[in-house]
Amino acid sequence: MTHIQIDTVTKAFDGAKALDAVSLDFASGSFTALLGPSGCGKTTLLRLVAGFERPDAGEIRFDGRAMSGAGGMVPPEERNVGVVFQSYALWPHLSVAGNIAYPLKMRGVSSGEIDRRVAEALGIVELGGFGARDTSELSGGQRQRVALARCLVADADLIVFDEPLANLDVHLRAAMLETFRQVHRTTGRTIIYVTHDQAEALALADRVAVMEKGRVLQFSPPEALYRAPATQKVARFIGRGSLLAAFVSPLGPGSAGVRCGEGEFSARCEGTVAEGPAHVLLRPENLRLVEAGSHGITGTVRRVTYHGPAYETEVEVSGVEASRGRLIVDAPQALVIGAPVAIAVSDAWVVPSA
Repeated sequence: MTHIQIDTVTKAFDGAKALDAVSLDFASGSFTALLGPSGCGKTTLLRLVAGFERPDAGEIRFDGRAMSGAGGMVPPEERNVGVVFQSYALWPHLSVAGNIAYPLKMRGVSSGEIDRRVAEALGIVELGGFGARDTSELSGGQRQRVALARCLVADADLIVFDEPLANLDVHLRAAMLETFRQVHRTTGRTIIYVTHDQAEALALADRVAVMEKGRVLQFSPPEALYRAPATQKVARFIGRGSLLAAFVSPLGPGSAGVRCGEGEFSARCEGTVAEGPAHVLLRPENLRLVEAGSHGITGTVRRVTYHGPAYETEVEVSGVEASRGRLIVDAPQALVIGAPVAIAVSDAWVVPSA
């Protein structure tokens, strides 16, 4: 287990900043997801932590020891970091056991100890009995488990995942998510997980760093990220929801009154809000269609899309400019385009001003 500190790290390629003064702290034994779209800097940050790249400025420390910075650069092989790549990176001429045993053979570990540790690692990733198989005989999910077992058998203090599920179908992804969770619970290793898939990040990590253009927009537990995004950009990126222009007034610490078009409701907020215009985040699960004339938001149905358990319905809110007042609500049945509706709000969040 390794405590990782990233202190104002900057990295540029051909003059363009991939990372811009990023500072993060990953507790020992934590599971952290780096989340963001392609080009946001998450893989660059992972490569800097693993030692594949050197920062232009700033410092990276493992348990207080500088790995990269003004004092020099510790090479990847001396960082005790295991890397699970998107492409698996397995040796095609070696068996499953041979791939997992490779780092131990390089260290001169005895054959008996190698056999014991390989069997233990195979058990952890639920591949017991697969040791003699050729890797070409495995599914994508099984190959990813072999790559993970290779990190475990090497006793890596830190395991980093670079988009490990990008090449797998939805059913294999679900199985691998549970494998990753189980490995973290069993081993307690510090894990950094790079992904552009927010569902993966929220399901796995105990903290998530949302990144954009080389900067960290928010670094929070998944629940806080979803329920209380710190910026409008994070609110738009995480989960399904609607940002509505509204007028807010303080009701006390952590609570605000909201007037949105013709509707009024209360919302959670950070501290005590200042009276005035603001943006309010509403999630579909916190909205309910009610009888016309009821206390709540009113509007007109503009789009209906079937999503299995419900009809995702886009409503244009009355009294709010169309471009700033579109609301997503789940309806149990298809509503008629153009029909008037009323919506009750059970929870909402006033997004802090930038």
